[in-house]
Amino acid sequence: MLKAILLIHQGITNSYELGYKLGNRGKKDVYISRHGQYAKQALEALKLITRMRQGNKWLTELTQKGRLIAEAPNEDLQVRLLIEAMLSYPPVWRIIDAVSLKQSQLNSVLVLNDQVVKELTFPEVLKDADTSNRRSQT
Repeated sequence: MLKAILLIHQGITNSYELGYKLGNRGKKDVYISRHGQYAKQALEALKLITRMRQGNKWLTELTQKGRLIAEAPNEDLQVRLLIEAMLSYPPVWRIIDAVSLKQSQLNSVLVLNDQVVKELTFPEVLKDADTSNRRSQT
């Protein structure tokens, strides 16, 4: 994630170029582009980039938070700011909240399982989708 932020800050916003610079060497160009798209989707969800349509292209820019990470004076601070952005992601907060409440009792049984994660993070309309099931297990 940090490498993707730094690459976007350097002006590499094309999905293929981003995927390639992130290390993907897929057999097809579409696989490399998809890797770059996944990185951008994750950064957008964390509110570290914005993507706006400009004609027939998408313009990708770092948000203020994203620029703060990219321009931090050292890698330790960059990592810390990225972690803060990840912890600010609402599904993460829901999980932390649920686990904190239930694990306050000593020797309690495992609270965080795939079903709990799925219920906490995915909207009702997505609960039957295959993607929801796969992501709740990772």
